[in-house]
Amino acid sequence: MSQRDQNISRWLEECDSDSEDQRDVPEIPNEDCSDVEDVPVDHVIDGECQSDSDIDVDELNEDVNNLPVDDDDLPVDDAASSDDDVPLARYRNYFGKNRFRWSSQAPVSRSRTLQHNIVCQPPGLKRNFRYVLNRNTVPIDIWQLFFTDDMLEVIVKHTNEKIRKIRPNYRSDMYSRPRSQMAQEEIYRCTMSKNRFETLLNCLRFDDASTRDERRSTDKAAPISELFDKLIQNCKEVCSIGSYTCIEMLVGFRGRCSFKMYMPKKPNKYGLKIMGLTDAKNGYLADGYLYLGKDSDSQGLPVEYQRLNKPTQAVLRLISSIEGTHRNVTVDNWFTSVELMNILKQKQLTLVGTLKKIKGKYPLNFCLAVIGKLALRFWIHV
Repeated sequence: MSQRDQNISRWLEECDSDSEDQRDVPEIPNEDCSDVEDVPVDHVIDGECQSDSDIDVDELNEDVNNLPVDDDDLPVDDAASSDDDVPLARYRNYFGKNRFRWSSQAPVSRSRTLQHNIVCQPPGLKRNFRYVLNRNTVPIDIWQLFFTDDMLEVIVKHTNEKIRKIRPNYRSDMYSRPRSQMAQEEIYRCTMSKNRFETLLNCLRFDDASTRDERRSTDKAAPISELFDKLIQNCKEVCSIGSYTCIEMLVGFRGRCSFKMYMPKKPNKYGLKIMGLTDAKNGYLADGYLYLGKDSDSQGLPVEYQRLNKPTQAVLRLISSIEGTHRNVTVDNWFTSVELMNILKQKQLTLVGTLKKIKGKYPLNFCLAVIGKLALRFWIHV
């Protein structure tokens, strides 16, 4: 017999002896027969270091496991996972007062990234406008992409009309002339005097004054709406953004205006309110509109959206250009609501935001609970 066969025979004999030893062990009854009792310890043993964070984490886990849950929400198939590996609370669903279901576990994706979730358009200048980026690029080249020559010609045209109208009111046309050499010194040849600057500022116009009253009957922002719409259109065409977010901004203005807003928490406090769709990283304005009153958020929306909340209407008006693109929109707690989540899901968009208690429809378990030095928070998924 070879050495290999001898080794195999010896291994088989050892296996048989082990199985016989296991059969000789008496069977332990299926009950708790331990003589050791758990004794609570109220102090810390010398030499051990027990931190407050460890105690808080244990209490936190205990509170999570004690949260109420319906029996129907437990997983049906437990064979695929072990109870020791994954906490039971991760598989629970929770219900609000209106039986709206929330989940404490994000959906698991075991497949590759779907094609519609792959962003093919990188953020930045679009391909048709990249010609301006070269070694000789100066800031005025970027400026002209947004404020085109056509827009400047409109401003110059209507401003000159106003200057010609007020010129008879001045004894000298020195400050009201379209072009004049203010003085012989070189410093005035490169700039203008204070009086001329104030004259141009008072006469600055962006629309045709002869048709303003007619347009103002349907548009409160008729004096500036034409120029503002062209600027927004250029912002859409020039750049593409990566992360979408909806914001409200206040442009400082203290002149006479019927839709001027007062927002004490803003730096300027008085000004024109603009609702914008911007890039979350660099603040680039991709779309926006002027807030002209309570009905401006619903302007251009379908009839079925006219009765929604104003913040929801504002988001729907801003995201009209990205519907069906499978992108994500980040908003603050003023915009976030359950109805907005459902509508954006129908438009193939997702939403990330914080939800106020007054906009509830979620279980009380999701409210903030402070335990020791830790805060108990839930990431919930619709």
